[in-house]
This record gives sequence, structure tokens and C-alpha cells, in this order.
Amino acid sequence: MRSGGQPNGPESCLVFVLLCPSHNQLSALPVEVYSLNKLCSMTLQQNRLESLPEELGQLENLTQLDLSNNLLKDLPSSLGRLTSLQKLTLSHNKLSALPDSVAQLKNLKLFDCSNNQLTDISANLSEMLALEQLYLRHNKLRALPKLPAPALKELYVGNNHIEKLEAEQLSCLKAISLLELRDNKIQTLPEQISTLSTLTRLDLTNNDLSTLPASISLLPDLKVLLLEGNPLRGIRRDLLKKGTNELLKYLRGRIKEEPDQAEEQQTAMTLPSQARVNVHSIKTLKLLDYSEKQAADVPEELFDAAADTIVTSVNFSKNQLTSIPPRLAEFVSSLSDINLGFNKLTCCSPDICKFLQLTNIDLSLALYSNSITEQQVGLEQVEGSPIGAGQKERQEETPDYSQVRRSLQGQHIPHLSLGAREGGDREQWGERHTCPLGNSPLEE
Repeated sequence: MRSGGQPNGPESCLVFVLLCPSHNQLSALPVEVYSLNKLCSMTLQQNRLESLPEELGQLENLTQLDLSNNLLKDLPSSLGRLTSLQKLTLSHNKLSALPDSVAQLKNLKLFDCSNNQLTDISANLSEMLALEQLYLRHNKLRALPKLPAPALKELYVGNNHIEKLEAEQLSCLKAISLLELRDNKIQTLPEQISTLSTLTRLDLTNNDLSTLPASISLLPDLKVLLLEGNPLRGIRRDLLKKGTNELLKYLRGRIKEEPDQAEEQQTAMTLPSQARVNVHSIKTLKLLDYSEKQAADVPEELFDAAADTIVTSVNFSKNQLTSIPPRLAEFVSSLSDINLGFNKLTCCSPDICKFLQLTNIDLSLALYSNSITEQQVGLEQVEGSPIGAGQKERQEETPDYSQVRRSLQGQHIPHLSLGAREGGDREQWGERHTCPLGNSPLEE
């Protein structure tokens, strides 16, 4: 000791970086503990703490805090000042709510609130930009939290009271890899489950599922699908026992069924007959495809599945469309190729000119002999049209494309097809016919 009573040697530089008074009977901590501002890790599990003082916020260098297995009913708002925290464990307490300030924990990667009495999770947790793992098992949640946390990879919400999954809740999980929903009361899965393109493990054990959407088989990275303990109909139990790969193969087979067969054998495995959404094409090929359906309109489910996705190509050819679907405007900044050929378009809004990335557009119409008459499609003879001689005089008006052509000419679209063609069969003319702008058969 020095003469002034001050310690010398290494002891004079001693700094607490770890405090671990766990597995005791502590009901409080001395206030002096909260002045240890160099403290990096504090473990207080298995004590009898009922509350914590606001002074907790002074420990601004904490990276790990374990308060599990105590009697905590609430948390101080100063918790949000612990911005260095990377791991926070609050499991096995009596918490019924979390303070709003918890959203300020910008560096938190693991957050464990299992085995509490939480009934709701605030959406402001989405502000925790580094959060990767969230544990909410064994609470009283009735809905999946809406958590658009950009880095969230693992979400554990088993053993709650969740009865329904909303498409909006699922759409927030942009980076999710593991989703645990076991031991809830979920009765149905929305088709939008197929939008979780990064999902590798889905645990639905012990729910109330009686049906399963076939679109779940379109998840590209799904390796584990757990379904035991559900009253599923339409899937043989021996198939469930064969594992995830066989089950997904079976579901993909149901998607590929011919429409007529699917209508005759509608089960939980088939998608709605008019809404066969090819999520793989949307996510991988950036293609929105609803061609050769002979449909009068394009189902909303198709556009919903492409929400927040960059779509560069659209193929709605060979249908019965009478106008351009208005929801194409959702892709105005990315679309470069639009195929609306072989429909029944009678007008074309100049709004098509808002697609500034457009390089190809096909609005052509084919007349197949013995199938569609000229009166049905409303074409009249136009000078320079390739329609052969000897046809009956046209009685109907030609679709007015002139305004569109004038607008598109200033847009430098390499290929534009507005013409009418006829032939004995489809193969004679091929799948698409486009021509450079300015050389269309309907040139004014």
C-alpha cells in the first residue's frame, strides 16, 4: 500500500467486465452496482428480482444482460439506453408488456422473452435493425407480431394462442429462415406463405390445420416442414411419415394438375382454379405470367404475390382481356416487356406511355380460322393490313391505337406490335409477332 492508503500494482487498474450473481435469492441490487460503467456482461438469472431501478440505464457498455427466471413484472424505460446490448434474456418472468424504449436497442441480435405473460408485441420492435433471433414462446399472443425487422432470421412463437395467420404479417418477414408456430390454434395457412422465399424450416406441429395450401411447395429453400399433430385431410398419413421432400414433391404435383382434372378433384392441395401463381417465376425470373387462360381478367392474387418485387416482364397473352389491367401501374418503374397479344382489347390508355423502361410491347391480335370471327374481334379492313383478299367486309370499328402509337413513338421502344393477323393455325404465326416501331402493319 502507498502511504496515502491507495492500492498499487495491478489491483489499481481492476475493472469489472463480468458480474454474475446468478442462482441466489437476491430481491434487489445495491445501487452502487449501476455505477460500474465498464461492465460488459451481467447475469442475474435465478434470483427473486421483482423490479429494476432506472439507474440500470447507466450501464451503457453492457453487451449481454440475463434477467431470466426472476419475478419481474415490468422493466424500466431506461433499458433503451443500453444501446450496446447484443443479447437480452428476459425469459421466465411475469412481464405483460415491454417498454417502448426497447426499440432503441439498435444493436440487439438475440431477444428472448419466452415464458412471460405477453399478449401483444409492439410493431416498434421493427426499429431493432440488427435483430436476428426473437423468442416469444409460452406467452399469451393471439396473433403473429407484425415485425418488419429487416435482419430477423429466426422467430419462435410456439405455445401461444394464435388462431390465424394474416398475409400482412407474413409479408413483413423478408429474411426469415426459421419460423416456429408449433402448439398454437392455427386453422388455416394463407397462400402468401409461399412468399417467404428464404424460409428453410417451418414448424406447425400440434395446430388445428385441416388443409394445406399447395403453394407451400413453391418455397425454394424449404428443407424441414413439421406437421405432426394436425387433423389434416387429403394427405395420407404414410406420406407425412416419408419426410419433407416427399411431401413437397406431392404438393408440387397437385399444382401441375390439368385445370379440368383439378376442378373435378378439388382438395386442400389445389390452388384456386383461376389463381395459379407461379412464385418461382416472379421471384427468380422477374416474370408475371398469366397466359393462355382464356380469362376475362387477371386475378388479384397474382399482383399480390408480386408486391414489393421487381417485375421486368409481363405475359397476359391469349386471354379474353378487353382492357389493360390497371394494376400493371404497380410495376411502372421496372417493366421492360409487356405481352398482351391475342386478347380482345378494344382500347388502350395512353397511360401505357408512363412505362419508361419499356422496350417491347405486343398488342397484336390473331384471327384463327373457324374459331374467332372478324366480327367478334371488331376489326375493319385497314389499308396496308396483311389480312388476305376475299375476306368479308368488316362491319365493326378497328381498335383505336393511333393515340398510343403517337405517344409511344417518342419513347424509342425497339419493338411494337399492334397488328392483326390471321392464319390457319397457331404454328404458322408462332407465339409472338413484334416489329420495329414505325413498321407495323397498322402504320398510319
